[in-house]
Amino acid sequence: GYTTITNGKIFHHRKDTQDRSWSEPAWKSDIHPLRGLKPETMIKKGKGTIGLIYEDADVADDKYSDGDTARKTIADLKRLKEGGKPFFLACGFDKPHLPFYAPKRYWDLYERDQIKIADNRYRPKHAPKGLKGSNEYRKQYDLGEYEDGSEDFHRMMRHGYLACVSYVDKQVGKVLAELEALGLADNTIVVIWGDHGFHLGEHTFWGKHNTMHLATRVPLIIRGPGVEAGVSHAIVETSDLFPTLCEMAGVETPATVQGKSFTSLLGDPSASFRDAAYCRYYAYNAVITEGFSYTRLGEGNSEMLYDLKEDPDENVNVAGEEAHAETLVRMRTLLDERDAAAEAWKP
Repeated sequence: GYTTITNGKIFHHRKDTQDRSWSEPAWKSDIHPLRGLKPETMIKKGKGTIGLIYEDADVADDKYSDGDTARKTIADLKRLKEGGKPFFLACGFDKPHLPFYAPKRYWDLYERDQIKIADNRYRPKHAPKGLKGSNEYRKQYDLGEYEDGSEDFHRMMRHGYLACVSYVDKQVGKVLAELEALGLADNTIVVIWGDHGFHLGEHTFWGKHNTMHLATRVPLIIRGPGVEAGVSHAIVETSDLFPTLCEMAGVETPATVQGKSFTSLLGDPSASFRDAAYCRYYAYNAVITEGFSYTRLGEGNSEMLYDLKEDPDENVNVAGEEAHAETLVRMRTLLDERDAAAEAWKP
């Protein structure tokens, strides 16, 4: 009985599961998120590059794709209210994904020389050779006047990330303000979340593509009827979001859905939920508990174990230390159990 609409980047490609997911064709802006507005941005200097990794055109918000997505979503909210049916409206923003393209006013919010850069710009001690960061920034984009790895480069990249975050924050605010103006806020569940974390120069990594803590943690904010205000430090997985929304909306959760509802946290933010989160990225399989992050890399079964309380920045892999031998065995067992459960699941 729901009208379901998607705008922007929700699934990776517009037609992914389109026929079974949406009441009308999936929408994405005609403004491509990888295309800059300044001619000099798109001059390709290296083989295979998309263009410059940064841009700050002095334009209105909707001249970039995320502003256009906010505009379309606001128009849909008005249409959905007039329709009078329950709705599921997905609004997917691209930023702060690379490249760092955002209107100039958002870059101007920050003084570049005041931006702090990572103080652990080195590989974690005892990290296996298989540990890598995303090479997307180097392979696909031109770094312009900046030397890869220099302090100026780190500062520029963080500046770009901050500008893009502020740009998207403004677009989220526009959508939520319209929800309020239409009188829909009190009876609408709102979820703000991301699909991955982002390294910002720590360990010389940029982006994602591993199971380090900065790549696996995501923002998750829920507002809606019956949600108690507060901050929860409980461990949840993104797979838990589907059944949570089903329970909140009074919709039966399909038997094929993995994950479990965390509605108990919405009434009591201080409650606990999972003992560990399970993460997988190609050859990386990982489990993260409150105290430790453990990864097994498929190539040669290399291992990483980080003590998140003593070493929250994950600078030292302690998998080979005798003092953590019992913890290593426990985390191995936990990962084996979650691996087996994942492999046994059948849709």
